[in-house]
Amino acid sequence: MTTISAAIYFQENTLGLFHLLNLNFWFAFIIGFFIYDLFHYSIHRVFHQVPLLWKLHRLHHTDPDVDVSTELKHHPFELVVTVVSAVVVVFVFGIPAVSIILCSLFAQVVSLISHANIKIAESVDTPIRKVFVTPAMHRIHHSAWQPETDSNYGVLFSFWDRWFGTYVDKPLAGYEGMKLGLDGFRSPRDLWLDKLLLQPFRRHVVVPASISEPIDEGKST
Repeated sequence: MTTISAAIYFQENTLGLFHLLNLNFWFAFIIGFFIYDLFHYSIHRVFHQVPLLWKLHRLHHTDPDVDVSTELKHHPFELVVTVVSAVVVVFVFGIPAVSIILCSLFAQVVSLISHANIKIAESVDTPIRKVFVTPAMHRIHHSAWQPETDSNYGVLFSFWDRWFGTYVDKPLAGYEGMKLGLDGFRSPRDLWLDKLLLQPFRRHVVVPASISEPIDEGKST
């Protein structure tokens, strides 16, 4: 709601690039829709690449059993950073509020589905994931092996990952052999609410996943 309110305010006060260029509403709506989803791809990637922000985001990856509830597990501080960043993007471009509302709605539906513990036939999944994120595609993102964790950042549209080189088609160990969650946060106690909320302030002792690969030191603290 904060982002939508900000968009309405900027629109009423003709603030932002779209307003300065006096773009046609429908053109601004369509471009704004895609820019807003690109923002979510970008901020998601930043949360993985910046060590301090990864400490906030890794709560989402701690879940060893990815399902619909995983989509709802985010640290409050992560949400604050995301909302503040979104408001800045909306201000710079002057994205219409309706673009934000519809993009957020579709992204939420797709995100819930992509986190669901369901299997879609490959013959169906393959054409869908050319445009939208699918459960199989996003499940790779929750792999415990870091090169796969740092992939498939898309929320609604999948082509951002293809265009920016972060797309992984299949897990190296196969879906059955892929380990989910984060090594170092696997005890039942780690999943209690107090531990999850304090997780950004805890040291992450990295234990290599089943596939041997160098670990990014930025994610070991």
